Amino acid sequence: LIASRMFVLALRRLVVDLRWFRRFEIEKQFTGRLLKFCSTSVGMDQVLRMDSKSKALYQTIQSYIVHNNIVSNDDWYCFRTMLLESSDKQNTVDCAVFKVLEENCYFELGVSYISYLFDTGLDNPVTIKQAVHLLEQCFLKDFEHFHSGVAIQLLEHILVMEKSFPNFFTYQKAIVLCMCGHFRQCLSMWSSVLDCPTKRRLISTLFIAACRYSNADSIWSMQMKSPYTLSASCHMEMSKYLKEQLQQNGEWKSLRELAHYVIFYGESQSCTFDESAVEAFKSYFASFSEIKWSVDCGIVTDNGCCSCCSSPLKQLTLSDEDFNSMKNELVKRIVIGDSVYRQTSPEEYYRFRQFLNRNDPFDVVVDGCNVAYLGGPTSNDVHIRRVKLRRKKIVF
Repeated sequence: LIASRMFVLALRRLVVDLRWFRRFEIEKQFTGRLLKFCSTSVGMDQVLRMDSKSKALYQTIQSYIVHNNIVSNDDWYCFRTMLLESSDKQNTVDCAVFKVLEENCYFELGVSYISYLFDTGLDNPVTIKQAVHLLEQCFLKDFEHFHSGVAIQLLEHILVMEKSFPNFFTYQKAIVLCMCGHFRQCLSMWSSVLDCPTKRRLISTLFIAACRYSNADSIWSMQMKSPYTLSASCHMEMSKYLKEQLQQNGEWKSLRELAHYVIFYGESQSCTFDESAVEAFKSYFASFSEIKWSVDCGIVTDNGCCSCCSSPLKQLTLSDEDFNSMKNELVKRIVIGDSVYRQTSPEEYYRFRQFLNRNDPFDVVVDGCNVAYLGGPTSNDVHIRRVKLRRKKIVF
């Protein structure tokens, strides 16, 4: 009897242990799947998708920079020496430092690190490219800490290195020429060296540099043979430039520059301003003293015109070839990504494609999250009301 009771107790304990073990295994599997999902998710930090050695290097750099005050070349020397103990490649360490500084917007430290590398010998092509990228981001996002002297030194390094690596620094050379204000040399490259994809990458930085160096004529004289877009920062810089022209050279000179800008903007693929750019241009027009402007906010009418002046607005036109290319890239990079199972399944994706084939074309595509944000079906938002009134074929 005692033996049977002990057997029952042992059996119960075993059942409890097995339940605990099973729950532990389920939790472990779930955690593993969650980590796998996070590491492949588009929105996750790039560091999570690195190998363990690179991840440790990036985390070390991040932690050190946050908790230490780096103010001199001696500080950089000690920091870099410490990092090189865990990596046998200098360019790996230097590029990792640049990447962490750029991603966290430590641009002042980034410029300082470039200056430090000048003293130690900046002679690795990949490191030079990364240094140019960081300095470009500093130029665009944190101009207060941009240092033209550092840009000039980088240009000197590129001119020396391109003798051994021809065509390796084409984009970087053009970028640094922009940041240094050497527009004549940059435009010479524009017409004879740069290909169309490089021009599209370069145009916003070149535009902003021309505004900051009060050399917009170099922009107006350019020949753009391929579609291009202007970033929101371009419009902000242009509004500042026009205001400076207004104050220094008078209203008519400023208006002539505005006319050039309108033509250049009209030939681009840019369709809208963001709110800050709109406010900047409203402030610009309000600065006129002789000419009085009436500035008002309007909406796009159903026939594609401005509700204030009734002028037709520019439409973005895509060729069938461009549209199909964009669609294929969207499916490849966003829907499929690293694995179709990340967002959907082959069966579900096939059913979705069949649904589109049966029901397209659609007049309107409505993003459910945005509708919910604007207030749902009962919302008084003007855009939602206009969609309802049209009563066309809609997919949610």
